[in-house]
Amino acid sequence: MMLHEQDTKMILLDPHNKSSLYCMDVATETIVDEWKTDANGFTVNDVLPEQKYAQQMPVQTFLGINETSGFLIDPRLPSQKHSLANSFQYGFSTNAQLTCAATTGNGEFVTGSRTGAIRLMNDRTFTKPNDHPERRPRATTEFAGLGDAIIGVDVSEDGKWVLGTCETYLLVFPTAINGKSGFQKKISRPEKEAMAAIKLRLKPEDVLRVGGKVQFTTAHFNTRHVGTSEEPERRIITSTGRFVVTWNFRQVKQGRLQEYSVRA
Repeated sequence: MMLHEQDTKMILLDPHNKSSLYCMDVATETIVDEWKTDANGFTVNDVLPEQKYAQQMPVQTFLGINETSGFLIDPRLPSQKHSLANSFQYGFSTNAQLTCAATTGNGEFVTGSRTGAIRLMNDRTFTKPNDHPERRPRATTEFAGLGDAIIGVDVSEDGKWVLGTCETYLLVFPTAINGKSGFQKKISRPEKEAMAAIKLRLKPEDVLRVGGKVQFTTAHFNTRHVGTSEEPERRIITSTGRFVVTWNFRQVKQGRLQEYSVRA
């Protein structure tokens, strides 16, 4: 599910019907519309804002992804409610196995995958499905990860930090070299250019405290309110079971990885 249009609506996905999206009015808690994508041959596994914090603004379009592609969804289109307006797809010959995605403040796109790869993309040229396949954008930078599936991903507003969630640990990737992020400049081997992942995990005594097994939910940077002078990302927040785990992002960037809080 995803809050939408200044948090007045909620977009819901049905895991048993991936060709439809449902719009719920938050005030009345009722389903007010259904948007279909199957007429264009697309199923939807996840939805996300077109730009980071777009949920706080009156933006009606949003993005959807499935295992091989991402696409723009425009609920305003009247034609039989075929709300899939345009499509952008990865130019990979193999199945990308996408599991999740996030956007920066400029609308740059980052995806996580079942293979553990995290891909950054700055060209979201929207094309009609099956139209001009040579225009399909490719990832500018790819982080290989550690081989475990990425179950959730987030990105800082400026695109200089990417946060990936695996089941038992988190990965924080710096993307900036000489002031430019990996979205803006193609980086073929980020692990060789001082862009290695920072791994966050619980200490053994805290693993026992949370029940002996860690199952992280998708981690996020803290959310700021658009139009304010709040400091950008200050915390990394996730949960496992009934426990909330919070890292101080400034300390993480300083290499102090085991200073976190665990609260029930």
